[in-house]
Amino acid sequence: MLTYTYRFFTATLKFSWKIFIIIGGLVLSSIGNALTSFISDSQDDFGNETEPEHQKPIVVDKNSAMQAFYSGQCSSAEVDKYWNFEDKR
Repeated sequence: MLTYTYRFFTATLKFSWKIFIIIGGLVLSSIGNALTSFISDSQDDFGNETEPEHQKPIVVDKNSAMQAFYSGQCSSAEVDKYWNFEDKR
């Protein structure tokens, strides 16, 4: 009876150890990925604005709105706003 208890106990420990290794590997891997993305994002964003104010296009009329739209610096909603503004004058 003692050998069966001993074998059951060792089998349970081996199984628990395998589960612990699998779950621990997943947790450590996800923590590593989170730290890596946090570090890479923080290095990319410090002091580097994607679109500073002085680089935004100056849109005052329909033509400048179209030029900014074609260069990808403004959206179609902004073009529509300036298009309708000139039509209402």
